Amino acid sequence: TGSGDHAGATPRVLRKDAVSATSEWVVAMNEHWRRWEEDEGKDLVFTCGILHTLADEHSYSRVPEHVHVGVEFRSQSRETLHEWTALMVAELDRVGAKHGVSFTHSEVAFSA
Repeated sequence: TGSGDHAGATPRVLRKDAVSATSEWVVAMNEHWRRWEEDEGKDLVFTCGILHTLADEHSYSRVPEHVHVGVEFRSQSRETLHEWTALMVAELDRVGAKHGVSFTHSEVAFSA
């Protein structure tokens, strides 16, 4: 959650843009995935398949306040899944602090 301010009246340094923060998080997670796969040989797939703002907040002239994100990640290794979950949460905290936004997330469910 960011701050849905008027884009024309809010300088970049004062914005709490949920889309910018979320975009940075997705890029960071893809870079971690690349590193895990290529450099560490870990079995993992990651997809951000849903990314949208709320319809009643859509506007060209508004700093986005809310973003909904849906991700899926899979691995044959339960340990890798737990490590990835911890990394995602750590990155949410890092990016949220940098952008002055807060992220909330659902509990992760693992299936056999």
